[in-house]
Amino acid sequence: MIDSRKLLGVVRGNIETLCCHFFPNGKKVNGEWKLGDSSGTEGNSLGVCLLVNKAGVWHDRATGEKGNFVKLIEISKNLTFPDAAREIGRCLGIDLEIHQQNGYRAIDWTKCAQLTSDQEQQIADWRGFRLEFVHWLKAADLLRIYGSNGEARWVFPIYADDKVLASHSRPITWKGPKKVPWTVYPKNDQGGPGMRPLVVGDMKEAATVHLSESTWDTLALCDKLSLHETDGYAALCTRGAANDKLVSELPPSVKEVYLWPQNDGPGETWLKNVLPHLPRQAVAKIVITPAEHADVNDWLKAGASTDDLFQAINAAVPYPRDAVEPHQLPKLAAELKQDFRTKPTPTDEKPLRPMPSWIAYGKREVDKSHYHVGEGFLEIGGFVMLIGQSYVGKSTFITQFSICLAIGRSWLFFLLDRALRVMVVQAEDPENKLVKMGHMFKRMGLTDEEISLADQNTVVLTIRDLQDAGAIKEIERHALVAKPDIIVINPMTSYLGGSVYRDEMINAFLRVQLTPMLDRIKASAVVVHHPPKPLVSDKEEKDLTAFELQYGGAGMAALTNAPRGNMFLTHVDGDVFKLQVGKGFEDLGTEDTVAYLRRSKDQDGVMLWERCESEKAEEATEKRATRKAKKQGETFIPYDRLLKCFKATDKYQPSRVIELSKKDLNKGKEWTKDALSQLVFEKKLAKTKQPNPKGQPFVFYHLPTVLEPATNGESQ
Repeated sequence: MIDSRKLLGVVRGNIETLCCHFFPNGKKVNGEWKLGDSSGTEGNSLGVCLLVNKAGVWHDRATGEKGNFVKLIEISKNLTFPDAAREIGRCLGIDLEIHQQNGYRAIDWTKCAQLTSDQEQQIADWRGFRLEFVHWLKAADLLRIYGSNGEARWVFPIYADDKVLASHSRPITWKGPKKVPWTVYPKNDQGGPGMRPLVVGDMKEAATVHLSESTWDTLALCDKLSLHETDGYAALCTRGAANDKLVSELPPSVKEVYLWPQNDGPGETWLKNVLPHLPRQAVAKIVITPAEHADVNDWLKAGASTDDLFQAINAAVPYPRDAVEPHQLPKLAAELKQDFRTKPTPTDEKPLRPMPSWIAYGKREVDKSHYHVGEGFLEIGGFVMLIGQSYVGKSTFITQFSICLAIGRSWLFFLLDRALRVMVVQAEDPENKLVKMGHMFKRMGLTDEEISLADQNTVVLTIRDLQDAGAIKEIERHALVAKPDIIVINPMTSYLGGSVYRDEMINAFLRVQLTPMLDRIKASAVVVHHPPKPLVSDKEEKDLTAFELQYGGAGMAALTNAPRGNMFLTHVDGDVFKLQVGKGFEDLGTEDTVAYLRRSKDQDGVMLWERCESEKAEEATEKRATRKAKKQGETFIPYDRLLKCFKATDKYQPSRVIELSKKDLNKGKEWTKDALSQLVFEKKLAKTKQPNPKGQPFVFYHLPTVLEPATNGESQ
């Protein structure tokens, strides 16, 4: 067992030595050890604090991940917490283990019997669990039986030092006058380890934890929400209302805690006492069980569905711990319960939603007044995503783009037919950075009338203290006053309370919270996000088509499925950048989907995005590709080189092109197929099909001509 306090002191006192040892590719910059990412590559995205009071605390500004130094070792070395701590100890020659002289008196877990099939069915029927979940409880060895007949007990293990050293149990049959008694054996005075929390899931990897005082409530939540098999989620039970201090075992990596108090006096006391022990950086949210049910397990036994649970979770609000005195907690909890009870429930009578037929839709004309950009790329009730790496210039791009929207000026491939009101909601840029970005209008060649219009049609709203439904509610409150046509959310991760790698969190934020708000206020949105690291594999230099590019945002597929479109801002080389639209490119209303840009500054340091000359863009693209190719130890050959293998009047089947590519360029089949796809997409090469009476049509590639031009696809 690791001595956590000793470990903390060792890290604080030796942080720079540890950084040099574990991450030799890093460098010391202004009180931080700078790295490219958690794997320890060279770069500046991730910083490890070297200052004594926060020694070892790290933050990856590209992904939003953060934690303590031990967690960084766990991630980089793929180790468990104890093994990571031992690695630190070995590095410094320090023993970080706790050595017990006598040890604990442990229960003989083998004397507790595995559940039979009948007992599995019994507990499933009694507690309202799915039988599959009870099978999992048995397989995970979290529930056994001790004794027989009238003396039989449901027994749950208590772990210490990764071993079952005690049990927490209750009678299977209880006919006493009071509440059923739960027993710990062996107790502290009997040599046992004392009460420990019941944990379901990997707590070291969890960003979101559901917290309850009741074993049955905890297991019911795991069953309905699948917490036991969902990465990034876990559940913790204090095994009784009096054991509130056990929540202090939550690791600092936990970012969000949902509290499920029972509807009785001990439940309110537990809620009041448990809050001070939660990790300070975690957002605490209270979930209220309807008053007619004693607890969440009782509610689920009465027929509540998974959707009912999610409705209760969405109704939960961040608990304002810093603004509330301890003696106010019971009153506030009661007020929250009362507020929840007055809200409509799923069983309340609601008017039916409109259900037109396809014929009714077909008789209507397209309402282009809903379009904000292009032919529906951005329109009322929808949103697109702008994806770019940290420091690529997303915020300055948004500034210039929003001013163009505000004055109705078409820019790049964004076609506008009127001026639009824009509200930029941001969290990361301090006041002086906003001032510097505001100066950009001075270089945009605006007339006095356009300056006045941009002043009227843009607002910047800074929100840094709210996430999820709370953030959306605050945005809507201000939007009702500002009345924007377009809302920019920069960035999404500042307002998403959970992980971008959890579909349910993304869907709740984008589909359940953001999109209905856009419908209510008749607006559209641009949501700023970052790509995963790296955006494209370095194994082969490759420009993605619009279809391939749409899955380039960090997180789950919901980030691609939910928005109407997405666009990507990437660095090419030097001061040259590339903006490309992926999903939704058909709705731009223009054939262009790619623009090369450069960031320039005038003598006063005011920045502006400008179109890059085609020659400089090609030069930057080749430099970037050559640079990546050197890392792989091979010579880079751009796709355009394949065009030299074609004769002006000849047509080539794919197999012949592959032969020429191998002969003239020494490139293989996969590279050639990628090159053909990209050159056709860029209209540098034509692809035609000719009928084949015996089966699939013949495919030919050739240089474009007046009679057979390139069509961004294929022609018959």
